[in-house]
Amino acid sequence: DYTLAGFTPKSVTVKKGTTVRFINKTTESTDVASNPHPIHTDYPGFDQYKSASAGKAEYDFTLDKVGTWGYHNHLKPTDLGTVVVTE
Repeated sequence: DYTLAGFTPKSVTVKKGTTVRFINKTTESTDVASNPHPIHTDYPGFDQYKSASAGKAEYDFTLDKVGTWGYHNHLKPTDLGTVVVTE
């Protein structure tokens, strides 16, 4: 979830192939994207603005690479989170 306090939870661990849903629970726009800001190159494709969910309150992304992936709200890059993907 994304709230005025940022992402909750700040970190989540999932298995490879899991689809994570980001839900904007604010009235402000969000754009979830992989780090680093503003180029989003740590996990290519993990970028709401470049998906069919651009501008929507929900964004689903399937994580198919093992690792620790930082992400942020591109429109407020101090709001950060992490997804840890395991086998």
